Amino acid sequence: MSARIPRRAALALGASSLAAPALGQGAFPNRPVTLVIPYPPGGTIDILGRALAPGLEASLGQTVVIENRGGASGNIGTQRVARAAPDGYTVALTTNAPLVTNRFFMRDLGFNPDTELAPISAGAEGLMCLVVARSLPAANVAEFLAHLRANPGRVGFGTPGVGSPHHLAGEFLKRLTSTDMTHVPYRGGAQAVTDLAAGQLPAAILSLAPVLPSRERVRILALTSNERYPAEPDIPVLRETVPGFVNGPAAMTAFVAPAGTPPERIARWNEAVRAAFAQPALVPILAQNGFHPIPGTPEALAERLRAELSVVEPLVRALGIQPE
Repeated sequence: MSARIPRRAALALGASSLAAPALGQGAFPNRPVTLVIPYPPGGTIDILGRALAPGLEASLGQTVVIENRGGASGNIGTQRVARAAPDGYTVALTTNAPLVTNRFFMRDLGFNPDTELAPISAGAEGLMCLVVARSLPAANVAEFLAHLRANPGRVGFGTPGVGSPHHLAGEFLKRLTSTDMTHVPYRGGAQAVTDLAAGQLPAAILSLAPVLPSRERVRILALTSNERYPAEPDIPVLRETVPGFVNGPAAMTAFVAPAGTPPERIARWNEAVRAAFAQPALVPILAQNGFHPIPGTPEALAERLRAELSVVEPLVRALGIQPE
């Protein structure tokens, strides 16, 4: 699969539905819609999707049925939507892992994210953090790196999956610090947090959202962002200890539909997403879970994905990562 989104494919992302025939009659939607979340319940994306569901329902005027379809770093659920009927009744709240980064780690995603999906809107960016089990002898990043050097290759670091921005951040940290960790991919962040709290997983790079509720049972060492998070000012960022560390793609969520979905239905979903993010009740939920809302136009999402590819591709090449 090509590592770039060519101009023609990008146009397919943004406007592939223009040639689609009208599907059905009457107002849309006139029955419940399905929001596929390609990660297990309790994880970051699930938290966000369920928080947005009431606002989506209010705007769409229909029940939003959430379908968790986890596996393969988000590929399985995202493929489910790529294969769905392009009628606007099945969309995904997915991430930039299956849309951007997974292609560099996996030989076959099971679908082509550049041509088989139509963008609706970006959702939110989620902060990522380096977190360790309390049984690990590391109270800060410096001590963690010292532990890695004393135990090369013997410390596992969990992530929400192969090819995720979290995985990429871990590989980048290893390269910059000349340390070695063993990647332990999970189907999502929630189970990784459970294993950290139980001492069964030594370390992880995860989104902040599923970690915060368990912060008394794990140890958050640092955020991967370039600046400290105002809501959690006591958590340092990695670059304070590792100056060369630059945050790559954030853990971004995005709403997408099957390619060929009529543009008026894409527009209806876009309107609903924007309305859902505008709910005052959502503000504290986003803040508490480290989310930064970034809804926008379908065209803006397509451009964001192209921009991320331009950042990830040279980084993957520098790291020597080969798809498996």
